[in-house]
Formats: sequence, structure tokens, C-alpha cells
Amino acid sequence: MAAALRSSFLAQTISFSLCSRAAPLICHGLPTLTFPRGIRRLNSAALPGLQNAATRNDRATAVGAHCHVRFFSQAAMPQAPPPSCEKKKIRATSCSAAASVDVGGVTINRDDIVREDDPANNVPDSVFTKIGLQLHNRENHPLGILKNEIHSYFDERFGGEFKKFDDLSPIVSVKANFDDVLVPADHVSRRMNDTYYVNSETVLRCHTSAHQAEKLREGHTHFLVTGDVYRRDAIDATHYPVFHQMEGFRVFTKEDWEAAGVDGTTHASNDLKATLEGLAERLFGKVEMRWVDTYFPFTDPSYELEIFYQDKWLEVLGCGVVEQEILNKNGRAGTVGWAFGLGLERLAMVLFSIPDIRLFWSSDQRFTGQFKAGQRTKFKSFSKFPPCYKDISFWISDKFSENNLCEVVRGIAGDLVEEVVLIDEFENKKKGLTSHCYRIAYRSMERSLTDEEINDLQVGVWIAVEYTFSRGNRSICLTLIILGCRQSTIWKQMEDESWLEDAEVMSEVHIGSDPSSSSGVSVFAILPFSAHSGTERNLFQKGEGRSVETEEVRKTDDHVCSDEHGDLILPRRRRSKRRPELDEGTEDCVRVHYHLATRLPDVGLQVWKGALLLSDFILHEMSSTERFKDVIAIELGAGTGLVGLIMARFARLVFITDRGTEILDNCTRNVITNCSSLKHGEDSVRVRELDWHKSWPPEIRESEESHSGYNWTPQDIEICEEASVMLAADVVYSPELTDAFFQLLKKLMPLGSKRVLYLAMEKRYNFSFRDQDVVAHGYKHFRTFFWNDTRDSSEGRDADIDSYGEMKHFSGRRIDISGVRQYVKNYDRGEDLELWELRSKNS
Repeated sequence: MAAALRSSFLAQTISFSLCSRAAPLICHGLPTLTFPRGIRRLNSAALPGLQNAATRNDRATAVGAHCHVRFFSQAAMPQAPPPSCEKKKIRATSCSAAASVDVGGVTINRDDIVREDDPANNVPDSVFTKIGLQLHNRENHPLGILKNEIHSYFDERFGGEFKKFDDLSPIVSVKANFDDVLVPADHVSRRMNDTYYVNSETVLRCHTSAHQAEKLREGHTHFLVTGDVYRRDAIDATHYPVFHQMEGFRVFTKEDWEAAGVDGTTHASNDLKATLEGLAERLFGKVEMRWVDTYFPFTDPSYELEIFYQDKWLEVLGCGVVEQEILNKNGRAGTVGWAFGLGLERLAMVLFSIPDIRLFWSSDQRFTGQFKAGQRTKFKSFSKFPPCYKDISFWISDKFSENNLCEVVRGIAGDLVEEVVLIDEFENKKKGLTSHCYRIAYRSMERSLTDEEINDLQVGVWIAVEYTFSRGNRSICLTLIILGCRQSTIWKQMEDESWLEDAEVMSEVHIGSDPSSSSGVSVFAILPFSAHSGTERNLFQKGEGRSVETEEVRKTDDHVCSDEHGDLILPRRRRSKRRPELDEGTEDCVRVHYHLATRLPDVGLQVWKGALLLSDFILHEMSSTERFKDVIAIELGAGTGLVGLIMARFARLVFITDRGTEILDNCTRNVITNCSSLKHGEDSVRVRELDWHKSWPPEIRESEESHSGYNWTPQDIEICEEASVMLAADVVYSPELTDAFFQLLKKLMPLGSKRVLYLAMEKRYNFSFRDQDVVAHGYKHFRTFFWNDTRDSSEGRDADIDSYGEMKHFSGRRIDISGVRQYVKNYDRGEDLELWELRSKNS
């Protein structure tokens, strides 16, 4: 349950360091945002302000309070969220993103475009929300006014000869978008850094040229195609991930150029230039023009038309004579043609005096009310809101892309971010590291922003940037704030892109496999010889991927043993003679399947320090006493099941419980992998689903096939009544979850019960803007549920009343872990790692 709810709660751990140039993730401009050395965590204390900033802004950050503060909201269009979103701000995402849109009579479903299950997909919700809006088809919108004026020019010049298309689906094949227009296989535009991929064979069109081949095959020879196009791009006043293009295409036959007395290429080039010069004059009046030779994959020769306007040269469009191969492949052999493409926003910003590309997406009446069909009106700023600047610096790798950075920043801040500019670069030649410092300008086009909003957003950007671009050598842990949206681009990049090959294991407790895949097997070795002996031994192991053979254990420079596979092996002291079977080498290894990278849905598939401490405690007790011999135990929030597997070496039966099929499947896999070391083999453990929010005993659901393997039986419930030991590790981090945990515990351990709970936990700290300090609110909440039998005089007396206004049900004793040896792994036991023994009162 705990592990599963980690997936829906707002926390997950990453590693990074905070210093100056030496380890620069620096968030300049944040007041009092400092962290002490050691492990501290940023949690949900900063969350309310971020939610408010997201929902107050517009749909931009309301699809945006998909904010990652993993974040990644997805920026969407600036308009107020629906009223229901105002009341429940944390649910703004569900109100903002439609499940489907209709384009040209074709229904496009969100789940077909934003696909978390496809490693080739990098389309965020913020981009999906733009599909179907078709600003170019709104008659009173600047883009619609400009489109219609261009259409009128072509109708007047060519007498209605040009067919017009402005309602084509933006979902096109990779072949249509690239191959059909001769874009080379290694061209930069094909990379995921530049293009939005729906899957490996489908993209959101990068240009309206993606429809050239289709229209030629349909028999069209003169046509204009207008539509929204999508590119991952920089953040500034003239760039946006969605913009609008118009494609023009005209085909000539041999009779056409022979009548003109020139060759086909010359005829097409002359006609092209005359047509576009006439268009420029129609739009800009009598201006100086010039043609610049350039390169496009699909035209030869290729040109750019520039005009001298408002005392500077302005690029208007790109064009050229169509490559013969395109015509030949699409049923137009023996002809020539020209094509041009222009960006509607680029021209409309000049013609309508619109200073920022974000304004085109505004639904503010003060903007939209200024324009009417058929009229070219100069935009009048309805207010000049000041920008707010924040700087951020971080180490980059050779795989870093500025477009990815802009995607992260826009994902957090939506349309509140005006510009992202590189202002400084630092190279540490000794370490071979490079740091970039970027200045982020925040400004709303519709209202003034508060310092609180910007600070909250900058925290989100700060953490998201670090998580995305970390080189894997960080030392301080923060807890990520997550408002939702697992379908974001960054989410997928963290799962699927090759940067994972350089990343260290995020949880800081894993040992074992190469972090180049998303999952692996940790080998927790429990060796029957002294950690200080310095002698090399042979270790017999069983498990997947290893034959039952002797593996040489080698000493490393750090005095840590590793085998030939690179698995870390840390010896323990010799065990008590009371349990001679523990000296068998084949039994001294626990293999745990886990996930390497800290994806939010997989935090329950990782091994955390609390589980290692509780495992050590069980082994320590059994090395000197028989406290857990033949007991029946229940592990709550088991995660990978490591604690339960350790207990199952000695207990009669262990119930390993958690919530979620994937987590329970992984527990079952770990039981099977380690069954030879368990006291009664697979019969030592029963994996069951237990939802803390539901009543105890759990409902018997024998007919529910989907979860039948983890359903409780009447026999299970009866056996659980005999359980004397409860186990829980790393289940305290959310007040909501802690409440549910203790409500369940009251039923499992009623007043007078002889059961005892052993709970290992790590304090998780938040930076609180309210407290202007790093605090452990979750831990304090946890402590309200029981009497502390071991409190010292400095703690004062505990209150008699718990968080529910009831008399405290439990008494607790903090166990001194300094006397518990480390048997499993040489992990760091800081002052924030604690072990508690809880009993119900009057027991």
C-alpha cells in the first residue's frame, strides 16, 4: 500500500549537490532558499503556491498544474480554467485537457497522441491541447485575417485556380513529414530534440510540406495548405512549440515553359519570384526586396525573400523550384513546379504589431476584441506588465540539448515564461565538466505576477532541470513535488533516452546491475565472515543469470568486496552458533528485483534505507535471540519485499502486503527467486493486496480474476489473527498516508493486543516557504499518533490527544540502532534514520 501510494503521492527522491561552481545547480533569485549539508528534502510544503500559480494563470499552466514541480506540467493556452478547476485546483489537469478533439471530421484521441507506453513518444499534454484549436480558421483572429488576405491575393492573381486546404489533420507519417520531401535520414530535424513523435512511424507535422505528396497524388497541381505545425524550439518572443504555416504549390507542364521560351526550371523560378513579390507588396506595400540563395532539401534552387521594413531586413518566406524526384514519385513526371512556405505568426507579428508570440493563444477579450475580419488593426497593449528574471545553472553532458531545456521550463511555467537565454558558461577542465547558466524571464501578457508565484515556479523548474539533466554525481537528496501528468515529454525522456546509461542509481541503496536498463537485480550478500578480516573468500550463489558456481570475491580500493559481475558484496560478522544453517554460503544471499531510475510509478519497486535497517534488525535479533523464530508476521507496504524475505528465513509464515499489481508481481518474483533460502520455501510467504484506505479484514473477492492471485482467503484472515509481529519500512512520508496507516493499525492492533510493530523510517524534510526553513512536517505528524516511552527531558511531555482528537492508541519506543550491526549492506545511517517499536496501549 505504501509503495503503491508513493506513485500517487507527491514525492520521489533524486540526488544532486548544491554548491557554487563546483557543483552548480544554483537557483539565483530565490529568497532564503538554502539547504543544510547532508540529506534534506523538498516536499509538498511548497506545493500550494505552485498550484495557485498554475491555476491562476490560465490553461497554460492549468494543464500546467500538471506541473511537475517532476513535474512537468504541460503548458497550454492562456485562458482561465473552468469554475470546477478553481474550486479544486489540484484537479485542474483533468478539467483542462480534453479526451479527444475533432480536426476535419477526424477524431483524434488524447490517448493515441500522448502515449506513456511508447518509448518513441514525446508529445506532452500541453501540445495536445493545441490540436484542433485552428487559430488560422478564426475569422476575427490575426492569423485568420492574414490567411484570408493571402487567399484573396491568390484568387485575384490566378482566378481561383488554387485549391485551398486548411483543415487537414496534423498527425502525419514520418514518411510524409520527412521522406516524401527528401529530408536526409541524418538531418537534425528528425531528432526527438526537434520533432514531436507520436510513435516511431508517426509525428505531429513539422511543416505543411508534409501534405505535398498527398495532394499531388490526389491530382492537385495548384494548391495552398494552411495548418498548425509543431516543433520543439527555443523560448523567446518569436518562438513557440506550436505555430502556423501556409504552403503554396504550383505545377507547370512542358507547354507552359516552351510558350515562355525558357527551360522549365527558369520558368518556374521566374513565376515563383513574381508571384511572391506581388504577395509581399500586397502585405507590406511598396518596400525594397531582395532574394537570398539558400538550401532546402526539397527545392533546388532555393531562395529566401527578404524585405526592408521598419529600417531592417526582414525574412518573409522560403521557397524554391521543387526537386524533380518529388514530382516523379507522385505522378507528375515531365513537369516542374515551385513551392513556398511562410510562417503566419512571423508575418502577423509585424503586420499587427504583436510583440510576443504567446499572445496569439490568448483568449483575453482585451486581445481578441481588437481584431475584426478583413481589417488589419495594430495591436494596442492593454498593459505593460514587468518581467521577473531568475537564473539557474547546472552541469551539462555532451547529450544536452537547449530545446530539451526549453521543453522542461515551458512544461513547468507554461506561457508565463517569456524567454530562456544562456548568459554564462563555465568549464572545469580538471574534471572535464561544463556548466551553463541560463536566465529565465517570466512575464504574463495579461496580469502582474507575484513573487510567490514566480518563486514557486522557479523551484519547480530548478528541480525538474536537475532531475532531467543530472550527470548522476549528485550528493544531496530532494523529494520531488508532483502534481500529476505522467504523460509528459520529460517523463518519457527519463525512462527511455540514453542519458540513463550515465546515471547512478537514484535511491542510493541499490547494488548490483549496470544502470543502463530500467530494472535490475540487487545482490544483498550476508556473508559468514568478518568485515575486517581482509581475506578473500568464495561465495556460492543461486539466482537468475548466475550459475551455481564459485565466484571470486575481490577487494576494491575502498575495502569493499565485489564479484566478477561488479556486484557489491559486504561481509558481516560470523553468526551465532545457535543458527549454524546461517553459515551456509548458498543461503547467504538475497536477490531483489528492483527498478533503477526513480520513476514515480516505480518508487515501490525500489529498496530504501528503512528496509535495509529493518532487515539488519531482524538478522541482529536472530543472531543473539530467537525473538522471531516461527512467528507469523505481516509486512505492510512491502515494496520489493526485502524485509519480508529476511523475516521468512526464520518465521513460520510471512504475509507480504502492498497495493498494485505491478508491485505485487515484483514481490512474487522476488519470493520465487529467493525461495531456496526461506525456511519453508515458497510456502513461507503469501503475497496479498492490502489497501490501507479500506476496512480490515479485507474483502474476500474470490471471483475477481484480475487480482485473484493476491486476494485474501478466509484461511488467510484466520491465520493473520495469530500474527504477533508487524513490519513496516519507509511508509511515513505523507500525512494522508500516515493517517490511513494508523487507522488500519488500530484494527490490526486493538487496545490490549500483544502484537508489536517494528517500523523503520527516514525523516523526510521539506523546504517550507511559510517557515523559511527545512522542516520535517511528515515526521512530526507521525509522532502525534503514539506516546514516546523513551523521550528525554528536552522533548517535554507528549500530548494525550492524537490528530483525530482521540486518546492516543499506541505507545512507542525508539530503538537505539547504534547497537544493531550492518549485516546486509554498508549504507549510510544518518541521524534521520530511525527504528521504532510500537505497541497498543495496555498491552
